[in-house]
Amino acid sequence: MDLITLHVTDALVNLTCGAMCFSIWASRPRDRCFAFWGLGSLLYGVTASWLPYLPDGVLGLGLGHSALQVGNIMFWAGYRAFDRVSALPVWLLALPSLPFLACLVADVLTQSEVWTYRITIIAYCGLSMSQVAYVLRGCESWYGPRAISAYAVILILASILTTSFLSGTFITYETGGVLFILTDHVMSIVFTLAVIAMVGQRDLQHLVNTSRRDPLTGALNRAGLAAVIAEDLPGTGLLLLDVDHFKVINDRHGHDAGDEVLRTLVARTSAVMRTTDHLIRMGGEEFLVIAPVANAGQAAELAEQILAAARDKPVHHGEAVIPFTLSIGFALRTGAEPFMQTFKRADLAMYHAKQSGRDRVVEGAAFCAEGV
Repeated sequence: MDLITLHVTDALVNLTCGAMCFSIWASRPRDRCFAFWGLGSLLYGVTASWLPYLPDGVLGLGLGHSALQVGNIMFWAGYRAFDRVSALPVWLLALPSLPFLACLVADVLTQSEVWTYRITIIAYCGLSMSQVAYVLRGCESWYGPRAISAYAVILILASILTTSFLSGTFITYETGGVLFILTDHVMSIVFTLAVIAMVGQRDLQHLVNTSRRDPLTGALNRAGLAAVIAEDLPGTGLLLLDVDHFKVINDRHGHDAGDEVLRTLVARTSAVMRTTDHLIRMGGEEFLVIAPVANAGQAAELAEQILAAARDKPVHHGEAVIPFTLSIGFALRTGAEPFMQTFKRADLAMYHAKQSGRDRVVEGAAFCAEGV
């Protein structure tokens, strides 16, 4: 198969990948990243189809690689749109001109077609590696779809540099051209599949996170609790919170006011919690805080902070002013004690706090020792 035919098939591959991205964008207009990726593939494909027909010399070389860079900028804009930052800042729009400028400067300084070509290639690949660096910086793992899309670009750039610097010495020009185009064929498909998988992975994670959250308060729900328990952390403090006289609040001010009290409780509790702590709504007005603590003193200190935050100031709902307090029981999970056993001790301590007058903290171990 001759190089002209391979350039045409390379263009068709990229045009197909672009059409695929545009079709996804048409069904998901909120995901603008697909529009940019689709546009990038289309521009790259169109440029690849007429690249062999560009005039020889500085003008054709510089314009061709600047046109290719426009496609790469669209890919970069797609990642930025995915990351929910400005997709096309001014500095990004200026980058496509750099290969052309590098070509002109190299031609003036070197007076060599070979080195002008190589410097233009280096400028083009350097800008593309900046995109790769941006993509890899946002990776959560080195083997996820985002990382794979970056690796695909790296392999394309490696084939460009290989054919540019080794053709005519270690390999023939025709072999180098075939190597680059075949690499671009495969990696363009890999790139497209990877970015589609990247968006799918994000959406799946969003669904998982949503399924683990209480829609009213934003705290974790029982499904979220199961995920936390699966971590099986020893030395964990369980703080069970219950809003005092919550039924009276609902009966006197209405369920909307009760909902506002619960949302306020979650907000105030979250404000005093550490990043390693978890807040779960167990049901109704009962919440559980799971906190890694070294001893009962740390657990009691956190419980007192939550208690103080709750009573700090009343909740305003319409014209109603609603003060509220908490009863908190806590227990420490040590060693291999089953989670539910620790939870029962915290539940008994919370019940004891209710019976002792509410608006207080009771430790599960102390309660059990008393035998009450």
